[in-house]
Amino acid sequence: MGRTAEEKALAESWQRRTERDGFYAAMEAFRNSTPGLKGHALPGPDTYEQIPALAERGRARIQHFFSWLDARLSDNEFICGPHFTIADITGMVTVDFCGWTKLTAPEHLTHLRRWHSAVSARPSAKA
Repeated sequence: MGRTAEEKALAESWQRRTERDGFYAAMEAFRNSTPGLKGHALPGPDTYEQIPALAERGRARIQHFFSWLDARLSDNEFICGPHFTIADITGMVTVDFCGWTKLTAPEHLTHLRRWHSAVSARPSAKA
């Protein structure tokens, strides 16, 4: 979460962006396209039908997220810079979750692939 006030603010900012632009998009694609979630496109006790257009929008948002993340990682070892933070945890979980909707980062996004391999190899990622 950072050591100084500035690092903490940056970690929080990148965490929120990763969550909003990545995880929420993956969730939108997954919940609106998974057959087992028919009638449950949103969590909770109420019925919400899936909206195919939202699944497509989520898939498009994920592709933008992958491109953004690759660009961010072209100059940084981790999302927030030189240190592993909660933003990297959220990013890794998001990339992994995308596999459930059969969305993977394109091969040409080498910075994203390098980062994902590195964060996935950490001992804490194997628990």
